[in-house]
Amino acid sequence: MVFSRALALRVDADDAEPQVRWIDGETGALHRTVARQLVCATPSFVTRYLIPRAGEHLNAFHYTPWVIANLTLKSRPHTRGFPQAWDNVLYDSSSLGYVDSAFQLGRDRGATVWTWYMPLCGPDPKALRRSLLLAPYEQWRDAIAADLFRAHQGLDELVESADVWRWGHAMIRPEVGFVRSDGLRQARRPIGAVHFAHTDLSGLALFEEAFDHGVRAAEEVLASLGVKAESLRE
Repeated sequence: MVFSRALALRVDADDAEPQVRWIDGETGALHRTVARQLVCATPSFVTRYLIPRAGEHLNAFHYTPWVIANLTLKSRPHTRGFPQAWDNVLYDSSSLGYVDSAFQLGRDRGATVWTWYMPLCGPDPKALRRSLLLAPYEQWRDAIAADLFRAHQGLDELVESADVWRWGHAMIRPEVGFVRSDGLRQARRPIGAVHFAHTDLSGLALFEEAFDHGVRAAEEVLASLGVKAESLRE
């Protein structure tokens, strides 16, 4: 059974069969679904609200805010330095550069969209999130221009639009000692019939880590149901 446009409110993990309380996004109706086993694949800052029993160890999970912008270009600008690639990193910049969203189409000219990334790094993530929210659109627009115009002459004349998105909890912070911490190990453990799978559980924001935890959670579910199956990791 698949539910789309559903908003999970709470997961009750105390009973032998976990229950999920959720809202139908189309009708607004409140529902309750009972499951034999459940996989919760949410970032830890969401899990702590969905499952109160998840534990105080989730307070050790910290997140880096990001700014992401999509620049719609009517044509490709001149490039200084290395020729443009799919993933482009600028020398001596605090941003992570940009990717060319049309690169895989095999076109090296004409209109395209560039996606630019800027992580806000520092010792106080909460303060960084506040500054992220308080900064107006014009400030981020000017920051993007200052970053990219160094490498691309005439870019300002080619930008048709610049859409900026702010991510307050963009990625887990791989802080010193966190990867091998007891809190991280506890976060991976099931609570009753509720299993957990997310890239957060490795302390590194990598797709491969998310996939690995998804496989682990699936193996836990199979073992709990008494199903013998070959390892999904092979």
